[in-house]
Amino acid sequence: MKLRLPYRPARLALAMGLLTSLNACAEPPPSGKDAQGGMRKVDIVQGPTFNGHTYTSTPVEAKLGPHRFNFPANYYDDQIGPYVDGGVGITLIWPEMKPGDPGARRLRSPVYHYRSVIVSIDYVDKVPIAGLMEKSVSNDVLGPEGTIHERDPLDRLDQRLRGTETMGLTPYLIDKSKLVKYAEDFQRETGMVYRGAELNSEDWYIARSSTGAIDTFIKCDSADRVSDGLVIEGKELISDGSHRVAYCTHTFVDLSDSLDIRMIYPRVVLRDWKRMESTVRDVLAKYKVQ
Repeated sequence: MKLRLPYRPARLALAMGLLTSLNACAEPPPSGKDAQGGMRKVDIVQGPTFNGHTYTSTPVEAKLGPHRFNFPANYYDDQIGPYVDGGVGITLIWPEMKPGDPGARRLRSPVYHYRSVIVSIDYVDKVPIAGLMEKSVSNDVLGPEGTIHERDPLDRLDQRLRGTETMGLTPYLIDKSKLVKYAEDFQRETGMVYRGAELNSEDWYIARSSTGAIDTFIKCDSADRVSDGLVIEGKELISDGSHRVAYCTHTFVDLSDSLDIRMIYPRVVLRDWKRMESTVRDVLAKYKVQ
């Protein structure tokens, strides 16, 4: 029996919606643990009040399995607290990778929403965390072994072509020769025309550990099909007028705490992937209580 990977379509849709509603970033109030392991006293920043709720940087507890975190409220996607299903979503602003001012997301400024890095964090207890990254680069979870859907070369790392390393990542390109044969097999077995290449032609990037295990998996809108849509001007991301922005979904895990972590950000800032991942790990370590 095959196990399904954690899948969060509703949450990811919410995250993408939040990209249009965040405002400027600001340095968060000092926080973290004192020498005895307790939480230090923090200076609370108070923001505007909307519909009776006053936005602040007050720490709000989040539970991820047996672990507890006290993130300041303005770190959360809604700048209030965790998701109702228990998962945690936080938003950091590129390039500083700091949270927005309390209440900033309600201001819906179009100037800063491209700079939002949406981070979704889940505790994994249904499948072994150690093998989660390897499972994420195959589609073995889609059905019985050997089915036509499981063999789709778009969704399998072992069916892609390894490219030349760039930005500390190894790209894995679509093998178009395999698509021709697969499309024929797909139509013969299902009676339908294969349209996978029209719907899913993402560029894949992998970073591995010294042992060869997958540490980071990033899928981006294909550069062959979608332009960046943005240009970097200093600390700003400015629309190039193409009316569509290419995005990346960046996945990694925290093995010690069994956390599955997923980031969404514009492809134009992919060059900063390692720093963004490191910042998220630092945030988790800083605000972990137990």
